[in-house]
Amino acid sequence: MRAALKQARGVLLFPQIIKGAFFVGGSGGSGVLLSRDEKGAWKGPAFYTIGSASIGIAFGGEAGETVIVVNSQKALDGPHANKFKLGADGLVSAGPVGQGGNVTFTTDMMSFSRSKGACAGISLDGSVLDVHESLNNAYHTAKVTPLDILVRGKPLAAEAASPRAAVAAAAK
Repeated sequence: MRAALKQARGVLLFPQIIKGAFFVGGSGGSGVLLSRDEKGAWKGPAFYTIGSASIGIAFGGEAGETVIVVNSQKALDGPHANKFKLGADGLVSAGPVGQGGNVTFTTDMMSFSRSKGACAGISLDGSVLDVHESLNNAYHTAKVTPLDILVRGKPLAAEAASPRAAVAAAAK
């Protein structure tokens, strides 16, 4: 994941996504998007929710953490609007397993997950990513859009420096 972050245009961090299924399944969680400008500085965070539903042979439940590394400007522009569909609007692939030296990432987005529990039949493919307006407005203490936060860099809460610094350190 660190190699992917070095080349990333952005990163979506979901500290907890809950999944459950008994023939009909669903998943959801809240997270943040940070983007990198042309000079390499990280901007954000902007808050988002993720959710999906499925019907079929699916059983179980799990809770997990997911990091989605955004590799292209096209993919980074998608979540600025409401209701971006992962897998339909942007190609998402699972992150590589193991350790590698020089790696080239050619997909628009790459996901890395860690989970507890067992759930078969649900994936990020087909998930909907939506702007969490109330969290953005509360955190940044103003009515803001993802474009304000991630492109224009305004207004930002003082606490925003902490997640930006953590992502910058992980990308080194």
